[in-house]
Amino acid sequence: MSRREAVKPAEVAGEGADWLAADFTGNVPAEYARLFAKALVDEMHRLDIGYRELGKMAGGISHSTINGIIKGRTIPDLATIALLEKALNKELLPSQRLRKKR
Repeated sequence: MSRREAVKPAEVAGEGADWLAADFTGNVPAEYARLFAKALVDEMHRLDIGYRELGKMAGGISHSTINGIIKGRTIPDLATIALLEKALNKELLPSQRLRKKR
């Protein structure tokens, strides 16, 4: 099996597009990343915390990594997802939300 090239959801959405509001129907990796980032942003707003504070809460994840996830420049690995979910005490993975959209 060949290795897939990493998806950069913001690039898939197009330059200048609000990728968190984009329609990624048919592009499951990009939609998964969008829903994860949206849940992350929503929870950060709810708790009124910034990138640096969340990074410290999540065991030292860099603020630039969090920024990259939110801006759609990177997709987090499983370790990052686990640390963020544990720090926020909230499930961010969009599995249930993707199933509901079918």
